Amino acid sequence: MPILAAWQFILLLAAAILATPLYRNGHIPGAVSIGDAGNVLRNPVTEDFIETALVENILGNAGIDPARAIIIYADYGNPYVYFGRLALRYFGAQQVRVFHDGI
Repeated sequence: MPILAAWQFILLLAAAILATPLYRNGHIPGAVSIGDAGNVLRNPVTEDFIETALVENILGNAGIDPARAIIIYADYGNPYVYFGRLALRYFGAQQVRVFHDGI
């Protein structure tokens, strides 16, 4: 089994980017997107995480298993990659890495 097959890939992008040539030509095949982590997993009023049940629902619907190794990436310079990593660690994922320079 290839080494990368053991990892899950999460692409953090705003929905508008998903239709661009950058996404179509440059993302890792099989990567799932939950959108912009800072907007999806964070309450804009309290600046805290959304409720745990909602986070579990978002990750589950995307097929993300926190028990598996996860690599998060995004377009170059996207700070939400680190927010996504922090969020996944906070909610129990033990093996979360950031792939720099994304797509």
